[in-house]
Amino acid sequence: MFSGDEGAFVIRAGGSAKEAPKAAAREAAKPGEYEEFQRWKKERAASEQREFQEWREWREYQEWKKQQGK
Repeated sequence: MFSGDEGAFVIRAGGSAKEAPKAAAREAAKPGEYEEFQRWKKERAASEQREFQEWREWREYQEWKKQQGK
């Protein structure tokens, strides 16, 4: 197992020791993957927040309707 400069680990079964750091660098250098994940997380959280707000508004409306019926 080898750790690269950015903390990426590579587990290898065979091959030369010189190949492992190069393979780790290729794996760690996938462009935009981290940023894409962060954007997805943020969009998902925003979507869940909107859904929660809509539920709260619906619940308040239900309470208001119940009070109007009395």
